[in-house]
Amino acid sequence: MAMGDEFRGLPMEELIGSPLSAACTANLKLAQATSDFIQAVGFQIGDDGKPNQEVRTADFRYSVPGPDNKPVEYQISTPLLAIVPIPSLKVSNVDITFDMEVRSSESSKESSDKQGAFEAPVRWDGVLLR
Repeated sequence: MAMGDEFRGLPMEELIGSPLSAACTANLKLAQATSDFIQAVGFQIGDDGKPNQEVRTADFRYSVPGPDNKPVEYQISTPLLAIVPIPSLKVSNVDITFDMEVRSSESSKESSDKQGAFEAPVRWDGVLLR
């Protein structure tokens, strides 16, 4: 059986396509996880239990000495998503390794060995030679 014949009948589309499809599905799930995080952490939850368009903020207050050494109060309100790391993962590289083990092989060898012998009497000048 020729080496190329070993590959006949293998579902190459599935062997190579399935890992690529799995990587694509993984990227979709990772993108959805990022979107879900942004919605859950970055926006206020409405009365219906779903995120609305109101941005969730973190409020900071601090004071510094003013020109006459009296403390001056400041308040900063910053979007929570600006200070919280947003998970952003993706599959960027896919290696597909296809190993195949040949479990059968055939070999054929022909040889022939021939021998022969010949014997004949010869006459020469009336003398019989054998």
